[in-house]
Amino acid sequence: MFRILSLLLLLPLFCTGKDYEVKIHVKNLPEGSKPKLLQVFNGDFFIIDSLPAITGEELLFRVPETLPPGNIQALLGISPYARNSQPTAIELFFNREDIEVELDFTNPLATLNVIRSKENQLFYDYIRQDTRIVQKLGLLEQFIGQYPDRDDLYQTVSSYFQAFQKNRNSLIDSIYQANKEMLAARIIQTLKMPFSGGDVSPAQRDSLFKGHFFDAIRFTDTTLLYTSAYTNKLYQYLSYFAMQQRSPRESEAELMKHLDDLIGRISENDRIRNQLLNFIITGLEAWKYEEALNYISKNYLEQCEGPLELTKRRLEEAQNMLIGGEIPDFFSIDTANVAYNLYADLSPYVLIIFWQTGCPHCWKLIVEELPALVKEGLLDAHGVKLVTVSIDQDREEWKKLSRISPMPWTNTYIPGGFESETAANFNLYATPMMFLVDAEHKIVSKPQILEDILEDLKKLE
Repeated sequence: MFRILSLLLLLPLFCTGKDYEVKIHVKNLPEGSKPKLLQVFNGDFFIIDSLPAITGEELLFRVPETLPPGNIQALLGISPYARNSQPTAIELFFNREDIEVELDFTNPLATLNVIRSKENQLFYDYIRQDTRIVQKLGLLEQFIGQYPDRDDLYQTVSSYFQAFQKNRNSLIDSIYQANKEMLAARIIQTLKMPFSGGDVSPAQRDSLFKGHFFDAIRFTDTTLLYTSAYTNKLYQYLSYFAMQQRSPRESEAELMKHLDDLIGRISENDRIRNQLLNFIITGLEAWKYEEALNYISKNYLEQCEGPLELTKRRLEEAQNMLIGGEIPDFFSIDTANVAYNLYADLSPYVLIIFWQTGCPHCWKLIVEELPALVKEGLLDAHGVKLVTVSIDQDREEWKKLSRISPMPWTNTYIPGGFESETAANFNLYATPMMFLVDAEHKIVSKPQILEDILEDLKKLE
């Protein structure tokens, strides 16, 4: 999310009936790996089975017969050459049958071979064909978008572009019609994309994507909540707005035009609506789309029940932190253990930034952008005092960065991270989060990036 999907480590599932086997033959598995098998539900993951440290090449997981059909994911281990700590994983499809596959850990998707499992055989046979088609479509679309003339070559490439789209949709339709009873076929059907002619302008293609992205999918199959089908589709759609060459505010404003249509499409089934609406809200929180969250809270959560109740209360609390609201007081401590108190600060304006040392966006803002802004004197020129508040769990991480990269402003720390009282009072759910407040402690603006800060400073003139 469009969000970073959480890994919810629950107790393994137990039952007294038949277990199904998921057997994975893995070449080049790093020694000492501790593989896990996870169940997918609405963008979250739950442990089904886990194995002790492995030294061989065969993994055998057990799946209880009570597990609903859906996506399962095998976490194989962490590559010794990985630049991050994300484990290598493969996606499989469980529909009450034994599964056996083989692969090479160094390139699992390209080397995956299904030995047993009709569901997985069908899906990965399709994926191999689809990968080639999508690769060709991407190259053709790039050519069409950049080619300067509407000559014979352009027309020929446009014809191929349209033909490949039709062939892809025909392939998906034929697989679904021949295998309607199979989970994999229903998932493959959700992969259809809106048809785009070769001669449309970028603006027309953009409008087509936003208005017709979900035309080939109906959110009525509750089984697919146990897969990545619905959440992947929503993530792809929402990311399209966030990834465009616009500021976060402009991206949010454009998304707002399509929110009613989007929520209408997911609302044919109440259970699906509640789950997917929760997924959408979490994504909007990650992008800090507060106007969109406010709109959903007022228009779609008034009668909510069940899993959306906590979300509703969270969004209601967030209303207190909207522009124009009064910010709560807080105390923080600087590197010399001197307390800072917001309400005791007599500055005309205060720009408060909550951040963490482990956040890449925070690092860029704190280490690179803010020092340059302070040096230019733009904040002082507008009577704005800068106060940064680290909410790191480990205070030493904040102090270490403070020594490495001096911060010529009020640089403070609050213990407790996202679990602190201050985090709750300010409705902190991501970092960095910024508040520009006036002398009466009213929120003037809530910038998200440096460009927003510069724009907000101009409004103070």
